[in-house]
Amino acid sequence: MKKVSISACEGERIGISFPFDAEILDRVKSIKGRRYYNGKEKLWSVSRATEIFRSLLKMSDELKLRGYSRKSSKTYLGHIERLGHWCREDFRKVSVDVLQGYILYLLDDVLFTHSYVNQCISTIRFLSYKLLHDPERASDLPRPKKETKLPSVLSRNSIYRFVTEIRNPKHRL
Repeated sequence: MKKVSISACEGERIGISFPFDAEILDRVKSIKGRRYYNGKEKLWSVSRATEIFRSLLKMSDELKLRGYSRKSSKTYLGHIERLGHWCREDFRKVSVDVLQGYILYLLDDVLFTHSYVNQCISTIRFLSYKLLHDPERASDLPRPKKETKLPSVLSRNSIYRFVTEIRNPKHRL
């Protein structure tokens, strides 16, 4: 992979420069709020809130090395990007309380399903264990219980209509 340079930019922005590479360009273009400066430097800039860019690149490479599918990688990277926008801190400085607050935010305010939140927790654990080498941060994150859904029960009337619609006598009860 080609070298990506990340530098401080004016105000609340971070500069990203790299020799042309379609894969890196696609990654940068996927970041919301990015800007391109076509001056001497040919520099992309992103909001400092997306300082997670470096972590995203590193995590993307790690997921590829471990053989994760493209869909799984996209899901993991999306979770990390949303977490970064929510907490607006460097991941190395995020405490367990902040992570638990984020999980509660997903469950209570945004009303995501328990399986979605479990995916998010798995992503946080992957980040903590494999990239930050800090397993204690994510080891105590509680997972929500699996949601139980009641089966649909058909009424007598709907069963009768279903059976009477069957034309072939072999298929009738």
